[in-house]
This record gives sequence, C-alpha cells and structure tokens, in this order.
Amino acid sequence: MAPRLLTPRDQVANLQSIADYLLTQWRSPREVLTVLLLLGPEVVQTAIAQLSGRTVTPVPFSFGWVTYSCSMLLSAIEGLAPHIPIYHHPKLVIQIEKLTFRRTGRQLMPNHQKPILVVNATNGHSRTTNSWVLCKLFDFVNDEVDRDMVSEEPHIYQQTGRTMEDKHAGQAKKKPWEALRVTVYKIDKDAKLKQGIPSLDWVWFLGFAVILIQLMLSILPWILNRDWAPFLVTLSGNCLAVCGASLPQWRKEKWANRTMGGSTVTLTRGNGTRTAIVMVADGNSGLDFEILAQNSRVAVPSHITRCATAILALFWILLLVTVAGLEQHTWYLFGVGLLGSIYTLEAAGAGRHPDCLGVHVKKDQEFSAKEVAEVLKKVQQTFDTTFIGASLLNIFFPGGLRAKGEDLSFWKEVLKSWFSPNQHGELVRVFGPEPNGVLSTCPRELEKGAQCITEVDSNGTMVRHSPHYI
Repeated sequence: MAPRLLTPRDQVANLQSIADYLLTQWRSPREVLTVLLLLGPEVVQTAIAQLSGRTVTPVPFSFGWVTYSCSMLLSAIEGLAPHIPIYHHPKLVIQIEKLTFRRTGRQLMPNHQKPILVVNATNGHSRTTNSWVLCKLFDFVNDEVDRDMVSEEPHIYQQTGRTMEDKHAGQAKKKPWEALRVTVYKIDKDAKLKQGIPSLDWVWFLGFAVILIQLMLSILPWILNRDWAPFLVTLSGNCLAVCGASLPQWRKEKWANRTMGGSTVTLTRGNGTRTAIVMVADGNSGLDFEILAQNSRVAVPSHITRCATAILALFWILLLVTVAGLEQHTWYLFGVGLLGSIYTLEAAGAGRHPDCLGVHVKKDQEFSAKEVAEVLKKVQQTFDTTFIGASLLNIFFPGGLRAKGEDLSFWKEVLKSWFSPNQHGELVRVFGPEPNGVLSTCPRELEKGAQCITEVDSNGTMVRHSPHYI
C-alpha cells in the first residue's frame, strides 16, 4: 500500500507543531541546561587548584560541578582503597578473605600539564615534577621573560655583505639576543604571610564578585514573577561550590612539605628553554622545593574529607534533578552558569604571582647573555660557594660543553672543587666500563688521570660532569 500523501492542512498542522516545539524549547531550555551542568569538570578542578589555600575558596557555581563532585568523591575514596588478600587452606579448598586497606596515589590537586626540572645546586640531582605550585611559578616568570624578549634582536643574522649597523640603520634599537636568562630569587623574610599561605589578588576577589552578580541575576524572576526557584538553585549551587573548594585537603596537597627551609634549587624546562629560576636557600626559612617537587608528603584524605565529599556529591545530584524539573525562567540559570564558567576559565588560566602561590620570595638579580655557557659561568662566579652553574651543565649541554682557554681552566677548577671531599665526605659514583671496577670516588680518580675533560680539538675541550679517562 502506497504511503498517504500529506494534505496541505496536515502540512500546516505539522509545521505548527514543530514551531510550537521550537518555541517551547527556546523559551525554557531545561534539557540543555541539565546537560551543561555535566560538562567541563577539568576546568572546575583547575580553578580550585589556582585559588585554594585560604580558609574560604571563592569558586562560583558553574557548568561541570556535578560531574566534578563525583570525581572528587572518587579521588577521596581511592586515597584509602580496599585490598583483599586471599588465603588458601592447605587441605580444603577454602578461600578466606581478609579486608585490609592500603594507600593509593589519588589526589584532589591536579598535575600540571607541562612538567619542569628541579635541579639541586649542591649535588646536581635533577627530578621531573608536575607540582602545581612550582610549574605555575615557573610559568609566571617565563611569561615575564617572554614579554620582555618581544623586541629583541634575531638570533642569526643573514650575511649579505652589509654591517649590522647598516642593516638596522633607521630602526629602533632592539634588545640584545638572550640565549638564557637566569633569575635568582631569595626567601622574603619580611613577608606578612607565612610560607604556604597565598596572598590575595584580583582573581581571588573576583570570585566573590561573580557570586554576588549570580545571586543578583537569579533574584530577578523572584522580583518580577514571584518565582524563587532560580534563586534557590543559584544559592544552593554556590554554597556547595564554595564548600567543596574550601576543603582543608586542598591546602594539605598543594603545599605537601615542611616550611623550615631546604636546599638551593633551579627550576627550568631543560635544554631548549630560555628561562631558569634559582631559589636560594636561606637557613631554616622557606619551602623545601625538592620535597614539594617529589610530592612525597601528601596527606591521605581523612574520614571527614571522605564523608564531606560524599555528602557534597549527593547534594549536587539532587540539585541536578531539581534543575531538570524546572519549566520556567531557565534562561536565568543559563546566564548564571555561563557567568560562572567564564570566571572558572579565566581563573584556571590566569598567571599568578609567586606570593599568590604561597611562595614568598623576592627577586635578587638576573643573568643573561648571548651564549648559554657565558650565563652559566656568570652564575657560577657570582655564587662561588655553591655549584648552581655547574649543576646546570648536564641540563643545558647533555652532550658536554666545549671550552678552551680561560673558560676551560675555569670549569676544570669548578668541577674539581665540586668532586673534592667536603663536610659530607667523598663523592662516590658508579660509572660505565672503566678499569679497576665501576665503583670509584672522584677525587682519587682525578689524581690517577681520570679528568672531567675529553675530546680535545680545535673547537675546544669537552667539559663534562662525570670523570672520564683520557
């Protein structure tokens, strides 16, 4: 049987029903709003990581909070996951299950997407870290360096027979090319706040302003049409968001180390980057950046934290069900969620001053030059009691540094001093295939002919960290 063709009257009725459906959907997009509440949990987590540290963390209600509340509950519970060992009876086929608990590595704090290297200036040990505080601190300084290097000279000039002065005649004088800039920071002992307690900036205060604007926007339906449901949802969402972002576990994970000082370290992204940050240790003050980089002292979420995250996740689901049942004035909630999402995006990507990251330091001096080796030499000459420059040789010159003349003599003396005995004893290293075994001490091997130089040629001599036989 052939399908019946629609009459003009049926076509008009069909178009009218479609138009009514679209009009209803655009008047009250409740289904879309419910879906939006589930999107973007990563942005919410990043915004909390940026702002956490004080007693109250002003992260407003936004899209993505419902999904992230469940993810936060999972992270808190997996901090102490059940482990079930199975015991077998020697004669009977019986399995006895004994429930125990073991610690896992889940955390509320996210890892930074771009890791950095933390190099100890005393022994040259380096480690890769995704610590949020250290990576954001490096990003802040690196962005400052990039902005300062916008109007610099090009790295390589094309040789066209003209002199450099002729080539740039009539042009504004540019800054000289910098192959590397080393910025030295020292602990600020005059800081008003303790280490690990962040200062407040515009990003933090803007969070409270956004919450206030959201409440003012959601109260309009109550004033105009006596519909207080949008205001109730907005108020409840902001209360849940602030409570979830203000859990003490965030502060414990963000600064999981002691605040009684540590070793002098250098922060960098290794060979190819033009930024290095030196954090000079000062006795028993300041953060221990190596422990912070290793993230080895993170506290496992307590039972109170697990209960709080479970309750918050339950209330977020109830809030989602409430939003799904709203039929009027949902555009106000859409505006509230959009405003909160815009703020979380801005807060997640904003650059933060070291003070706002809980690292209270002050800039001491900067070193820069057109060659990396020259910069490292300046740093080593300035801080001759430590080995800041020498510890970066393997980082910026993985294959070794070629030096000759005065530079060669300088680095030979520095490396010999580095490998010589100190208050901790002699330096013991395990090398590759060498005569008389693989375990040796650097000072004695230097006396036997093992030097920190190899491959003498017209370009200079290769300077390395580890002793090599020549």
